[in-house]
Amino acid sequence: MMIARLESRLKMIESKVADGDALIDDLDTAKVALTATGDPALERKFKYQIKQAREQISEWETEYADIEAKLSTARASSGAGATSVDSAALGQALIKLNSRLDSLETNVITAVTQTAVTTQETVRSEGQLTREQIAAMTQTLLARYDSTQQELMRAIFERLDASDLKTLDAITGQIDALKPGDPALKEANKDLVEAQEALDTIKNDPTVPDAVKKEIEKVTNEAENQDSNKAKLKLTLPLIPGFLDVSAENFNPKDIRFKANLGIGEVSITVGQALEKLGGLWQRFKKRSEPQAQPVA
Repeated sequence: MMIARLESRLKMIESKVADGDALIDDLDTAKVALTATGDPALERKFKYQIKQAREQISEWETEYADIEAKLSTARASSGAGATSVDSAALGQALIKLNSRLDSLETNVITAVTQTAVTTQETVRSEGQLTREQIAAMTQTLLARYDSTQQELMRAIFERLDASDLKTLDAITGQIDALKPGDPALKEANKDLVEAQEALDTIKNDPTVPDAVKKEIEKVTNEAENQDSNKAKLKLTLPLIPGFLDVSAENFNPKDIRFKANLGIGEVSITVGQALEKLGGLWQRFKKRSEPQAQPVA
């Protein structure tokens, strides 16, 4: 019975490896747009996808090694012969996944480097933000967080586009400027509760991948360790553009979805409602971050 259960787990990993191959095929297709343009936003998203894929494969490798060890012990004690799953081939398949990721990442980095100069000139001529400007804005944002929090925040900032970064820059600056007794503090506290409730719903839903849940948990745990609601809100807010497509100028909160690069498919109704809540919250923050028109004298 034990051997059968272990073999069943190996078959599940086989299925996951097939999914991993399909994901890398998708990444291979996505690299075409990235290598053609050198777009910094696409590059950040691509690197995030690679990072997530590596973490997932690492989990499969750990599970595979655990099953292999238990199978070896079970076969030795029972005198059973070979299993119905070619575990050696499965181990090689996991190695091949990592090799494919290495090759894909190397090819993309080389191609992006070759097109970087041309792309930068195009970006400057069209008035868009350059890589250097995005990097400077990211550093300004990171400086608003404690040194122990910066690595956590950097991982989120690296997959945001310029619009998201601009909004966060304005919002976090406004939050830092709040003083005791400021009427806006009451509104900020309500925003924090709303964001926390929505994120808790997402974190606890079985339709959401573990990688997403883990990142939410890391950020919310760090936020809980803060003394002020201002600090908690600053830590929590980046998760919204980090997970959701909210950068469009005129988006409908009811249509908000997880970013495609997170690899999340259909979600439950409760998660959909939580996404709508976060989308509406982000829309309010975008309006607050816009420069206020000065009254005509």
